[in-house]
Amino acid sequence: VAFFLRWSREGPQASPPMVRLRCGDDNFALLGKFRTGTAGYGFVSCDLMTEFFGRDAHVERDLAQTFETGQTVCFNVSITQGMPMVTEMSACLPDWHPTPSDVPLEIETAESVEPLQALDPEEPQQCHDEPSEPVEPLEPSEVSQLVA
Repeated sequence: VAFFLRWSREGPQASPPMVRLRCGDDNFALLGKFRTGTAGYGFVSCDLMTEFFGRDAHVERDLAQTFETGQTVCFNVSITQGMPMVTEMSACLPDWHPTPSDVPLEIETAESVEPLQALDPEEPQQCHDEPSEPVEPLEPSEVSQLVA
């Protein structure tokens, strides 16, 4: 599963959209159309990959050579250097559907989470762990004692 993280008062939390990248037990998570690329590589066009990663999933040469451009495929991916890479792929019918996930379809959201806002670098910022009163800056000798 791939997802975005957002930070709230409680710490990092998964944030939609989420996309399932693979299934175990010889099942597949995604549906797309294969196309041959240059130098023997291939790509799978998939709306979810494009929406989430901004690109098609890459197919290595040894796997790409067994498919034809335009063929409907079901597949799994892994993420390598931020890029979706097809790990397993099989020809399938266009009306094929992925194996259902055991992840719930409903996502609970916290009502109290405030939207992120740009911070003004000139404005002093206060974190929840900081004291409410200003803190005096350290003298250079005090800093060197902390570092040592």
